[in-house]
Amino acid sequence: MDNKKMVYLNIDSNLSEIITYNSPYTPIKSKITSESLYPNYRVPVHWHNEIELVYVLKGDLIYYINENSVPLKEGEGVLVNSGRMHFSTLGESEDCDYILVIFDTAILKSSDAMAEKFVYPLTFSKANDALKFTRDIPWKVECLELIKKVYEVTKPGEYNDPIRANIYINEFWNLLYKNGINKMNQYRTNIKTAPLKNMITYIQAHFAEKITLDDIAKAGMISKSKCNSLFQETLRLSPMNYLTHYRIRKSLKTLSDYDKSITEVAFLNGFNSASYYTETFGKVMNMSPKQYRSQYKFVSDTDHTNV
Repeated sequence: MDNKKMVYLNIDSNLSEIITYNSPYTPIKSKITSESLYPNYRVPVHWHNEIELVYVLKGDLIYYINENSVPLKEGEGVLVNSGRMHFSTLGESEDCDYILVIFDTAILKSSDAMAEKFVYPLTFSKANDALKFTRDIPWKVECLELIKKVYEVTKPGEYNDPIRANIYINEFWNLLYKNGINKMNQYRTNIKTAPLKNMITYIQAHFAEKITLDDIAKAGMISKSKCNSLFQETLRLSPMNYLTHYRIRKSLKTLSDYDKSITEVAFLNGFNSASYYTETFGKVMNMSPKQYRSQYKFVSDTDHTNV
């Protein structure tokens, strides 16, 4: 029996996702994906300079952008602005299928003057982390339809129409500016993300070692109480719970090496015993490491197979 595919994002040490575009002709990545393809139904926290667009096809989803939470149901979508830390989890549905489009704003920069007037005011804005698209406002419905159109002409494995894709992206951006997106401030952040990025980077570099809350706070050069509040506001997890979830997520790749015992997998990923690893794995993944090993295999997010 074929194992199920579980997607693992290609995230650099500074938490930035390394984006692989669908075509060499235009800087766009698009696909249909499902939340169940990610460990524990949760896309890990990351950021990228590209704009991210989401259109929910089935189920519901919660997007977290900095400390904002954006609930999305079928037929709705969201724009995640450049450079924002974000992740997603399921809402109340058993799974969620959605279109994901990520594009470089180079598509919009036909000149420096164009970029300075129509691109940078949004992408460099501290007041616009995200914009939600609902179906009760006509121009937002147009934006949602354009997200679908971009996917249709760039989807992996089929003929790619880069000229048409660029036209759709520019039409989308034109709708934002015609409707005053640079003045909306629908979702804005009050936190400074640099300390959080530094603390998460520290965890990811030292996850296999013994780490305390004090170690994590020192990495962000903030107090332990501020450390706790930043993690809770932005990631909806305490620092130590994030560490545990990250260790489990890293262990999934190690489990794909069938030559390694469960005990070896545990020690390689920061757990001091196989029994504690198995117990924690069960709480996070709702199955044992052995069950996971028999049911799943990892694929990189650069594998563009549609689901």
